[in-house]
Amino acid sequence: MRHSVVNNKFRMKTAHRKATFSNMAKSLIEYGRIETTLDKAKYLRTYIEPLITLGKKGTLATRRVAIARLHHKDTVNRLFDVIAHSFKDRNGGYTRIIRSGKRRGDNANMAIIEFTDPIIEIPKPSKKGDSNDVVETAPTKTAETVAKTAPETVVPKAVEDVATKTPETAESDNPIKES
Repeated sequence: MRHSVVNNKFRMKTAHRKATFSNMAKSLIEYGRIETTLDKAKYLRTYIEPLITLGKKGTLATRRVAIARLHHKDTVNRLFDVIAHSFKDRNGGYTRIIRSGKRRGDNANMAIIEFTDPIIEIPKPSKKGDSNDVVETAPTKTAETVAKTAPETVVPKAVEDVATKTPETAESDNPIKES
């Protein structure tokens, strides 16, 4: 018997439904709010809130579970580093659903789903080579000073001839003849 089994399949096959809600969760994590139908928003809430709870744990195993559900590493990194950090003091209730009227084409109930708390963006530490700090460097040598201080080198005549030839003369001296 099917006692207390409630699952809206949205007239989709399982793979399509999983892909749809994975993409919707990715968009919600990326943009902070999305507009969709009311039923999908209610289902998305049950999909995204356990992921945020996983993000609050922050272990490697939970990160792998989140990657398996979202299929996008950058989104999982944002979920674990930014969004989970914003909800570290909250025990559930990470999203809210606001009804936004009916859709014009098919009169479907529309809703906006968004995070309840503002997302606090954490500035990423700059990489070693990307620093904007002014670093004093030693004066660089110009080509003229290097030429003056460097001893003269003996360059073989064949190398000197090749270096001074123009492309037109280099083609005419080609020993391989075209047939």
